Amino acid sequence: MTMDLKTQETHYQELPGNDNQETTTSPALLLLPLAMAVPGRTPSQTPSSSQPDVIAPEVNILAAWTSFASPTDLDIDPRRVDFNIISSTSMFCPHASGLASLLRQAHSDWSPAAFKSALMTTAYNTDNSGGVIRDLANGKESTPFIRGAGHVVPNRSLDPGPHVLPLH
Repeated sequence: MTMDLKTQETHYQELPGNDNQETTTSPALLLLPLAMAVPGRTPSQTPSSSQPDVIAPEVNILAAWTSFASPTDLDIDPRRVDFNIISSTSMFCPHASGLASLLRQAHSDWSPAAFKSALMTTAYNTDNSGGVIRDLANGKESTPFIRGAGHVVPNRSLDPGPHVLPLH
């Protein structure tokens, strides 16, 4: 199966024995981004419970992988790879940290609060269909307790506007 991101068409290659004919379905809309299903999430999302300030890429991230473990991380799997597709909050952290480093380099006079404000005020809450970002745990619209201020936008956060002042 392949997906053409311009036309949103999905192409399926039939299995051998079926004349290897290709079929096309259109449109197949993949809603992005998604809010990750976090294991530590509590059933009762109240203002006092832990919640993110923003979300960043954390689902299906191509990441470096150790050759000491198989891609499935099972002892019976003999395969070894240099890269693996990983989904977890551990994937969010390098993206957010890298973005903070880039902001720091661009605006060395900003305080940590100004960085946080720039990231939060320029984040977006809609997916590529125009709807509210979906919660991966249940497929429903996410809430601010799940997505925080929204999904970070690196280029927009570099110049967030006059409401972010370099606080020292």
